[in-house]
Amino acid sequence: MRVRLRELLDGSGATVVVDGVNMQLGGRQLLTVLADGRVLLALPEDAFDAVVALMITGRLLVDALTERARRRPMLGRPAELRSHHSTTDVVPVKQVDGPLWHSTAVAASPRLSDLLDATALALVSPASEPHALAELILLPQ
Repeated sequence: MRVRLRELLDGSGATVVVDGVNMQLGGRQLLTVLADGRVLLALPEDAFDAVVALMITGRLLVDALTERARRRPMLGRPAELRSHHSTTDVVPVKQVDGPLWHSTAVAASPRLSDLLDATALALVSPASEPHALAELILLPQ
């Protein structure tokens, strides 16, 4: 499906602005400006990845299009989480004690159902150690 979308966008005169993001989950996204000036954010096919892409890239896109100043990032310490990848890991978390947050994912690869108990997404940097500060993106409640 992604290949077909690229063919359609290329044939319509669209300009690709972002072709993927260096994240373990939610990275397969495509941001384009259509020939008529409208913006298109194509989300990944997996439901969890689509939510992650929308929560991260979507909010930045809205900020840019509305000229809204980016807010200072919220930081927390995801306990027992470390990135084992060369990309940023996105992990659903909930606050448990002060600045500590724990993953709500029940498997190594988070699923949409893991968002039910989560209150935020933690952006765990590559090669980070447990309890290192991570940016938190609060989920709508």
